[in-house]
Amino acid sequence: MRLWMNNAGNMTGSAGQTYIDNGFMLPELYVRGSFIDNGVFSVDGPTGNINAGLTTLSTTTTGASLDTTGVVQVSAVISGTNGGAGAVVGATVVDSLGGIWQVATISGTGGSAKAATLTLIRAAYATTAPSNPVSAQMMNSNTTLQLTVTWSSNRNQLTLQPSGGNTLITGNATISGTTTLSAVTSTGNLVLSPAATSNVLT
Repeated sequence: MRLWMNNAGNMTGSAGQTYIDNGFMLPELYVRGSFIDNGVFSVDGPTGNINAGLTTLSTTTTGASLDTTGVVQVSAVISGTNGGAGAVVGATVVDSLGGIWQVATISGTGGSAKAATLTLIRAAYATTAPSNPVSAQMMNSNTTLQLTVTWSSNRNQLTLQPSGGNTLITGNATISGTTTLSAVTSTGNLVLSPAATSNVLT
């Protein structure tokens, strides 16, 4: 396998920064699983499909799909008395699904102190909620914990141009399902073709 850097050589600017024209080139590398996966962002090796949180950008037989679906971690409690040992407030806890937590409070003192409550730092995502308990480990130690995780499926709305900019569709658009169109003003035109039998504008 060969690892290529850019084909134009490294160049150093006047401020001392080093930059290259292109990134890594791996022309002979085939990845059977995920090319990269840190729990919240992944790129599939065989297809190049991208997962970012609950959003998936993938190729289809007719083109491409941008979809948001699945569940996300929202909170966790210690499962039973499995709060580890030697816990300290502020310690980082990483669960087996990629979620990152911070110890908010502890019970006990010294080497017998256990994590009592956790604060969510970075949520993990999944297609469906895994079963509890979820194993976790405290960073920089061998301390293990068991968590009961709560998941939410209420984050499946895909928003385009939330800043208020225009969305331009140059081809045909098919709208299926119940659709609510809001804030339609006289300064813009909304064209549905063929004409819908029932349009509700609020």
